[in-house]
Amino acid sequence: MIQEKKQFSRKIYYTLLVTLMMISVSVLVSSGAVKSGHDASNIRVDIPNNDGTIEAMSLSDAVKNHRIRPAVPATPSDVKLDDKVLTLGSSSNQDWICVTESIEDHCADEDGCIIRGMLQHETSSVDEVRTLSWQVFMEQDDMSNNNFDDTYLWAQYPGDSRASRLGNGGEYTVLRFWNWMYAYNYNHKYCKGQGSTGPAFDGDNLYDLTFMVHPDVQGRIVIED
Repeated sequence: MIQEKKQFSRKIYYTLLVTLMMISVSVLVSSGAVKSGHDASNIRVDIPNNDGTIEAMSLSDAVKNHRIRPAVPATPSDVKLDDKVLTLGSSSNQDWICVTESIEDHCADEDGCIIRGMLQHETSSVDEVRTLSWQVFMEQDDMSNNNFDDTYLWAQYPGDSRASRLGNGGEYTVLRFWNWMYAYNYNHKYCKGQGSTGPAFDGDNLYDLTFMVHPDVQGRIVIED
């Protein structure tokens, strides 16, 4: 029994030792310490065997023989941004409330985005609420013939679809949530304090959208990468 306990303890010890060795070398490799100009065959590592012995070998052989596995850093496509949440509306029931926000980070990449609206009508006799989700995808330079300098945007949900061209000077209703809320590529004259409509966003503001909510409605917009 005592001998069995010793063997069991020895196995735990070497298992932990192997784990720590894998973590240490993974950090070494993923941090860039071993790269061009650093010959991994000249770096010696001690690898514990299952029988309790220690085997010395080069780092390159250890990786090649799957005795250790270097960490693989995440690529940009693996990284998802946190959802962007916008709150719109007021309790006054008098003003069209607007929020202008860039959708570039969440929507202009290769997998597009989802823009969801959660809306509540403040004066409805039945306390009505509604929700709607738009799937948005934009023209990608590496996939397009690039016949025009603007950026084509397509938005769709099961009951509707809309096309816009950002950067060509045109003013578009990019998204529409019934008559409760809208998204434009310009500032609308109904927005409180605006006074006039346009011009269309361009340049550094190319990906800006103005979300405008009806005076009788309050809601939230969630932009998901």
